[in-house]
Amino acid sequence: MICWGVTKQGKQRFRCRACLETAIIQRPDQKVRIAEKLFERWILGFSSLTSVAKRVSVHRSTLSRKFSDVSFVSHSTPLRQLSQNPVLVLDGTTISKNTLLILAYDTLSNQPIAWSFVSHENFEVWHKNLSQ
Repeated sequence: MICWGVTKQGKQRFRCRACLETAIIQRPDQKVRIAEKLFERWILGFSSLTSVAKRVSVHRSTLSRKFSDVSFVSHSTPLRQLSQNPVLVLDGTTISKNTLLILAYDTLSNQPIAWSFVSHENFEVWHKNLSQ
């Protein structure tokens, strides 16, 4: 396969030297990485799922299905240090039947402090998340 221009969407096209057919090669790891980044932007941002879906030109149910295909349950990310006197907002949001997002948010710096995907919300989960 050799590079053979780009499509109207700007994706790289390849052409087989033997049969002269063209194709777009898609990497499955890139799909997962893009879905994870999009999911993080939706969760940590202020946009609704519908507005995120419109931005990437897909239907809301398509985006929801993409998010359910990727496993986020064991993912936990400390994001930034606390400001001098932070005002924290702690919240849990149900993502799917057995996945819950817990988020610690500093209202003074207007940034999330830490977030984690868990199966249920309790004191131990919050203590572990906030002690990081």
